[in-house]
Amino acid sequence: MPKRWMPYTLGFRSIRIENPKRLHMFFGVMFTFWSFLHTVAALIRVYIPNKYNKYVMSKAAKKALIKSSSKGHGFSNTHYLITGLVAVALLAILVSTSIRLVRTRMYELFYYTHYLFVGVVIASFLHIGMDKFWAASCAIYALNRLLNFVSIKKHSLKEVSFTPHGQNSFEIQIPKKKQLMRVSDMGSVFPSKYVYICCPQLSCLQWHPFDVLDLGDQNKDYTTLLISIRGKWTRDLCKIFSKQSKVGSSEPEKEASKYTLLVSREFATPISYIYENDAAVLIAGGAGISPMLSIINAHIADAKGGSPKSKLKNIYLVWILNQYGQVEILDKFLRSVGPSDAFSSVKIVIYFTGAISGMTEEGKGITEYNKNDYRISVEYYRPDIYDIYNSIIPELGSKLQIGISAVGSESLTTYAKRMSTKWNIRHLFKYKINYYEGTF
Repeated sequence: MPKRWMPYTLGFRSIRIENPKRLHMFFGVMFTFWSFLHTVAALIRVYIPNKYNKYVMSKAAKKALIKSSSKGHGFSNTHYLITGLVAVALLAILVSTSIRLVRTRMYELFYYTHYLFVGVVIASFLHIGMDKFWAASCAIYALNRLLNFVSIKKHSLKEVSFTPHGQNSFEIQIPKKKQLMRVSDMGSVFPSKYVYICCPQLSCLQWHPFDVLDLGDQNKDYTTLLISIRGKWTRDLCKIFSKQSKVGSSEPEKEASKYTLLVSREFATPISYIYENDAAVLIAGGAGISPMLSIINAHIADAKGGSPKSKLKNIYLVWILNQYGQVEILDKFLRSVGPSDAFSSVKIVIYFTGAISGMTEEGKGITEYNKNDYRISVEYYRPDIYDIYNSIIPELGSKLQIGISAVGSESLTTYAKRMSTKWNIRHLFKYKINYYEGTF
């Protein structure tokens, strides 16, 4: 495993090709690094007088050097300088607003400045010219964006059902419409999916990804999304749905009826590859349980089929939540699955980390959640992820391939990944651990 401070220099070892987020970060960092290095080298070698470029500072020598580097494009000295500096300046703004501090505290600033990449691409084309590689790359990108655009479906809020789960999450169900393109499974047995949604009345540029809660035939006519309220956009969206769901004809409800949702086509997530393992350890935080339940449902359906398509034998789900109302999500899932014998290869543990002061005495004493004769233990503390690995993985036996995935807050997923790396290093020759990152 690469060290924490070398994630990009060893990108070919640490990033799976189907992980769009990490690939985006890797190529973005590499492009920025080499662009700045190229700019500094050009300024020192050609444009800024110094002891290293005395032999090219005459107009004739400089013109000959630029001509030899232009590959026949015939660009002028000023053309290269201006387009190069514009591209680097736009990159500097884009990168500076992408650091974690800005991204988490001023998400809108981070999101909107990312559209500067259009200017970077145009300036780069003007700087180096349009060769076959760039032309082919742009054509593929444009085709992909076009297919995504024509696959967008529009829904009024009256078509979408809304169900709150506690104070910090809610569920929406969107009717499915005929899609131009089906989800690409990227070779996975059972692809876990996500969609992008946009509310133009909130922002026509902001598209946010959400994992799909896929229960097979149980929700074949609609797309179910569990959304955690984390920022201004999700908070405003929840307020709109809350107004729309109220009974009556007051002005707030009439105003809410004007809102619409745009929904993209479905995409496969990297978690889909969890099925290539003998066992899976799934860690979910709050609404992050959505893709995990989809994986469990597909696993159970595959086992019932008689001839399993995947080699996955056991699943351990650890759900960490701070709003007890979110248990309704699991309750609904257990009702849809049916008898407890379907869960013979699935084990679920709930860790409640919220305040228990407002709970009833009966609620505080619940140590086991029982539904359809399937028992789920309930703990009232924040677990240590490494201890969870220590308690689960040795039970599975050695020489097995074990997949681990975590979906939830950034702190949870980051810590879960670090602990999986630590556990893998300490048991390098006994177990094979694969970690799968969530969508975003």
